[in-house]
Amino acid sequence: MALSYVPIEDGALFEQADAVVSGRIDAADDISCTVTLDEVIKGDPDLTRLRVFVADATSSASQHAVVVGAPDCAPGESVLLFLARRADGTYRVSQLALGVFHLRRTDAGEEVLVRALARAQRVRGLTVKRRDPEVLGGIRQAARFRDWLRGYAAGAPNAPDYWIDPRAGARLPSKYRLGGPPPARWFEFDAGSGVPVYAADDGQGGLAGGDYSALQAAVSAWNADPLSDVQLLYQGTTSAGASLHRADGINAVAFNDPLDEIPGSFDCRHGGVVATSVYRYAGSRTFQGAAYATLIEFDVVLQDGAGCLLAGHGGANAAEVLAHELGHGLGIAHSCGDGEGAGCDSGGVADAALMRATLHADGRGAWLGFDDCEAVRTLYPAPAGASGTCGATWGVRAAASMATEMLALLLALWLFVRRYRQRASLAHCR
Repeated sequence: MALSYVPIEDGALFEQADAVVSGRIDAADDISCTVTLDEVIKGDPDLTRLRVFVADATSSASQHAVVVGAPDCAPGESVLLFLARRADGTYRVSQLALGVFHLRRTDAGEEVLVRALARAQRVRGLTVKRRDPEVLGGIRQAARFRDWLRGYAAGAPNAPDYWIDPRAGARLPSKYRLGGPPPARWFEFDAGSGVPVYAADDGQGGLAGGDYSALQAAVSAWNADPLSDVQLLYQGTTSAGASLHRADGINAVAFNDPLDEIPGSFDCRHGGVVATSVYRYAGSRTFQGAAYATLIEFDVVLQDGAGCLLAGHGGANAAEVLAHELGHGLGIAHSCGDGEGAGCDSGGVADAALMRATLHADGRGAWLGFDDCEAVRTLYPAPAGASGTCGATWGVRAAASMATEMLALLLALWLFVRRYRQRASLAHCR
């Protein structure tokens, strides 16, 4: 499913709108979001807080309607909204997802305003100019775009100088994606309780020690972010196993696909499925103004024959795979590359994430990138006052590691040459 659209010029979008406002989303439900405004660029200047409808569909306890192309509302997010006034005086978003701009940062840290069009299909039409900046991948610089809109509201629009050319090196990181719909989370962490994780009795074939240490590293990686409140508790082994098709109330990792739930086997020469997972939820609850399904169980199954891949980089591949699957169990979807969201821009933040759709297999192991950290903080923010950092650029860490190894190699070579020269000197004296 996709929203089909022809790009609309910003001036035309402004003229169609009854109000243009910027603010922060406080709460959201299926059909609306509540926004505290920080500026009214067009419309009633006395507006301070609005309930903005993103879709006119209705839902009930037994049926939920999803309007393809309706904009998403994420509590805590800063947005610029183009609104249409309804007959009853309330507001709805104009032009669906085309009327909402989300505040983001480029890789260089510059604030930009972008639309969320990952599930939209651009249609060529008469209004699309050959050199249209957005069609070419242009990004609106936030401050300059707001200034341009203010000028338009005053009746003296300037030239549209707010575009950033991505070819000049400004890349926009793909925003993390949550699982669902519906999005789901564990509510145990909010009450200070942990979620236990078990490993099946039989370890993975082809891996030294099972590889239970890789699972422990994966658990620790998600617990380590000081700005989120994840509390996964590794509880050792269990005879209960794990099943993709049967719930037993135990969060477990099964090795070697013991129930043959992944058809076939992994082949070291030809590939195949390495691992998969399932999470289960029951009912829903509200967190920070948004509805989430309540997670009650997750299970991970590693494929038989996959030990040859998982053993790579001293078992780091196994740790990366297990941490990725645990991320799904926490309610996080792929950051990129699965055909549903954005593609993985090489060198971008989403591409560097643990939760991208393809294994990195480069030795990083259970390592969280910036995108992973933002996702887990959205679902499980730490209490107020928490401090610290999470996420880093793996390339920098890898380069530092390579530099250390190179220095060690040069030192060893120097010692070897020195020892050789000493021996040669002694031989000459003899």
